Amino acid sequence: GVIQYTGDAFGGKLNGALLVCRYNIGGDIIALRLDRDGNVAGSETNIPGLNELENPLDLIEDTKTGFLYVAE
Repeated sequence: GVIQYTGDAFGGKLNGALLVCRYNIGGDIIALRLDRDGNVAGSETNIPGLNELENPLDLIEDTKTGFLYVAE
């Protein structure tokens, strides 16, 4: 699964980032940061609460709270 996060959780650090489930490579959620043109400008892994997952398949954001829900 892939979403573009729009919340203020995580101190706003992930706002606008693409969050991608990595099923068999790391078992986590990777955050891809985009530049103004929509190109990937950087990535972040080992995000507390989004790492050490067991085969994440999909995710969704509650846009009212910023909470993430991950299907494993």
